Amino acid sequence: MKGSIFLAKKRVLALQEAALKCRRADLRGLQGSCVDSLKSINARLDLLLDALPHIWTANPSSIVDDYRDLVEQISLIERAGVFALVHSSENDPFLSRLVQQICDDIGYLVQVPVVSETSPSHFEIDQWFNVLYVPPLEGQFLLHLPDLYHELGHPLLLEENLALLSLRSVKTEYTLAIFDRVAALNDAIVENERMQGSEAERRRFIAYSDFWTNHWMREFFCDLFATFCLGPAYGWSHCHLCLKLESDPFETPRLQQSKHPSDAARMTVILYGLRSLGFESESKAIEAMWADQLRLWGLSANMSHKQCYPDNALKSIAEHAISAFDRAGFKGARADQVSGVALCLNQAWEQFWQNPKGFGEWEIRAIEHLQKELASPTT
Repeated sequence: MKGSIFLAKKRVLALQEAALKCRRADLRGLQGSCVDSLKSINARLDLLLDALPHIWTANPSSIVDDYRDLVEQISLIERAGVFALVHSSENDPFLSRLVQQICDDIGYLVQVPVVSETSPSHFEIDQWFNVLYVPPLEGQFLLHLPDLYHELGHPLLLEENLALLSLRSVKTEYTLAIFDRVAALNDAIVENERMQGSEAERRRFIAYSDFWTNHWMREFFCDLFATFCLGPAYGWSHCHLCLKLESDPFETPRLQQSKHPSDAARMTVILYGLRSLGFESESKAIEAMWADQLRLWGLSANMSHKQCYPDNALKSIAEHAISAFDRAGFKGARADQVSGVALCLNQAWEQFWQNPKGFGEWEIRAIEHLQKELASPTT
């Protein structure tokens, strides 16, 4: 056991050295968090070594449990934090500055995350380290940068942030939305029992309640935060993303774990959100494009999907979430009132639809302009 603890200490020190080699100014906060956490773990490993002669004979399992817990923490810091520090490009951190500007534009109410271009596939935020991971080349493309806004929604829904007075309206609507869905599904369970329905259906309703509480409502609120701050560009982005995926947008889980609601339900929520913001013509255009894609695939909602995602519930969630973000003081997009980074991303989609062939050249110029603006000391 002593040898294993010494090996863990060696790894901790190696990770500290690797983290301290990063010279990017925008990653200093992440660097400090990693180093401080590793120092704390190293101290706890020392305590474990000191306790080893006294505890091992009487209660070896407690030593092993503590050791495994510390090793798991080391692994997490290595995967989520030090990896980003080691592999982040030394090039101009464009996306970090872009996210900072987005947060300035919308009046972001919690700590701004740093950006690491080390994700192998998709946008994702690590809420422990407050790092937003994106694919390495994402700074060269505009059409899916709207996903940055979705990821910025996740920290708002952390329990410690929902406790902030400035986010009281978000906490209220988020809590009530979960309560309403759970209550409706409980009613469905009672009705199923009254009608002597199948056990499989009862279990499915129980699973839906769990998914809504632990995962789906959070994703819907993040979609609506992006919609509120950005406007139509987020709807176009989601529609285009679904075109690239092979999965059924109406896929409804049975009993297996499901962290994301169906793409069709997300599209519906986004459209209701856009209408709440006054983007009537834009929402109709996105809805028409979405309907064309569904016809192309030959897909439509089945009864299970309608039970899982009732339209009236999705409409209510969208309207109440949009209202909550507005009351919290975030700067939202409105028809003819889009500005900042949101204006650029909406213009990108307009250009894409107007001139698909020439869009690549327009995109290069737009990114160069953004880089110049964000590099200016006046921004």
